Amino acid sequence: ETTAQKVDSIKESIEATNAPNIEKYQKKNKTTFILGDSIVKDLDGYLLTGSLQKKFIVKVRSFCSATTECMWDYCKPTLRKDDPSNIILHTGTCDFKLEKEPEEIAEDIVKLAKSMKKKDNKITISKLIPRGDKFNDKVNDVNKKLEQLCIESNIDIISHNNINNKRHLRRGKVHLNNTGTSILARNYKDYLLNCD
Repeated sequence: ETTAQKVDSIKESIEATNAPNIEKYQKKNKTTFILGDSIVKDLDGYLLTGSLQKKFIVKVRSFCSATTECMWDYCKPTLRKDDPSNIILHTGTCDFKLEKEPEEIAEDIVKLAKSMKKKDNKITISKLIPRGDKFNDKVNDVNKKLEQLCIESNIDIISHNNINNKRHLRRGKVHLNNTGTSILARNYKDYLLNCD
């Protein structure tokens, strides 16, 4: 037997020994992906996982400047490759520049969430955060419509009423500062700790 064959044999033996443990770990710990636009870019999935007593493995994928329409294309690899048991979807921030009406933005978000739904995963929609620019009133309208559509569609929704557009945004008045990001992370953590 050559050295390469011995190495391959050892690798196979280790993989066979660890496979049940890895499978058990993955079943015990559900994977949650937070898929979103630039609002979620500063979230740390590793820290969220730790704060959840490892009840969930949390991974964050941020697609900066993505509209809700584009988000589907960006999320496909995650859905196909990682097959998460939970998805928290945060999108819509960039849709205001398209001059869409709030109702249309909310309908697009719910449509995207429904398109990601499989029989063995859970989709949750994250409400839009307040803004400090001219679109803040529209954010409120989108969130009201999202609540209504999520109730009708039996989709969970996460509110961010504790994020303030005066204290928790960066100078650009759209993205969260460090405090705002911490509050957003806490909102997701609280939701995940209480979801089944």
